[in-house]
Amino acid sequence: MTGEESKDKGIVSIIVALVGLLIIIIAAHSLFPTLMFYSIVVVLLVLIVTVTVYGVFGQRLIKFSKKRAMAKKHRVLAQEYFKKFDSLVDRFRDLINEDHRDTIPFILRQLENGNTKYVNILPNPQNFKSAVDVCDGAMGKLPVTKDNFLILVGWFESIVNLCNEHLIRKPIEEIRRRGVDGIPEHISEDYERCEVIYDRFLDDYMNFAKDMNKQFAEKVARDYFEVPKGLRK
Repeated sequence: MTGEESKDKGIVSIIVALVGLLIIIIAAHSLFPTLMFYSIVVVLLVLIVTVTVYGVFGQRLIKFSKKRAMAKKHRVLAQEYFKKFDSLVDRFRDLINEDHRDTIPFILRQLENGNTKYVNILPNPQNFKSAVDVCDGAMGKLPVTKDNFLILVGWFESIVNLCNEHLIRKPIEEIRRRGVDGIPEHISEDYERCEVIYDRFLDDYMNFAKDMNKQFAEKVARDYFEVPKGLRK
């Protein structure tokens, strides 16, 4: 039995008890002075009506109040986490920009351009960056409510998953399949440095998601992404 069912059963029991008492009082009215009898009857009727009204409308009012309070709490949480989320989106946009030297796409493009053995290993990062830009643009237009925020979070997580899979993990797997013997030492070192930066972002996002899931008391964000393998490992 749930808490609400228990409360409803308790209210019904009180009403039944009051009605039973009223019936007994009426049946034994000759035992009471007239004024006392009518006073008791009026009090019992008022109690019965009060408990009935509370049972019908009070519970609804309580549920409405709780729902409204929860909506307000979620709106405040969404606004609080939105700032952190915005920062993570900006970081990720930079991490998949092949024009930035401290990114894995930049390193893989250097490898691709420097050795025909690794030609066509990398899809166009601009397509993924454009998807992030669209998501970021929507962030600036939508009011920050729980529903809107979670839509943006889900959208962004889909982009991160696609980038993680097709812009980093699969190219690395293809490089390893073709053989790593043609990779210059400086490319390996640069990749390891960029890999640390990228892995740190994934860790930060997963910690952000775990904390948000805890605060919302439900799984609203993805708290796990597979970390890409090393270039040679």
